[in-house]
Amino acid sequence: MNIFKKKSPAPALSQGAGLGNPYLNGREEWLERYGSYISRAAQWRMAAFMALLIAGLSIAGNVIQARQVKTVPYIIEVDSIGKAAVVARADRASAAPKRLIQASIAASIADWRTVTADVELQRRMIERLSFFTAGSAKGVLRE
Repeated sequence: MNIFKKKSPAPALSQGAGLGNPYLNGREEWLERYGSYISRAAQWRMAAFMALLIAGLSIAGNVIQARQVKTVPYIIEVDSIGKAAVVARADRASAAPKRLIQASIAASIADWRTVTADVELQRRMIERLSFFTAGSAKGVLRE
């Protein structure tokens, strides 16, 4: 049992067994001493890169999940008896009913043309009308 026996150096294949090249011997010695450190560093580098990749994918998944809507609002119209008449999702835009558009236009024209002695009522009508106007038309309304 030779526990404390030193390793015998491997013969250089390119130069023959008896002839040792000092450069090849130096390289073999260097690889014998530091090769395991280099391979371990490369393995840790790969493990760190994989951990960063997994963390990036996890964060991207969390952001995508956080941006999704979790509650869905519904509009429920109740008739005079108390039963649900119309049920629609409130998160999807729907076309405005034609009667609603006509009523809004009629109300804005009535607000524009009505003249009253009540200053507070006149101010409220101009304020309601200002929701339908933009740009220089608001200046005309203020006058």
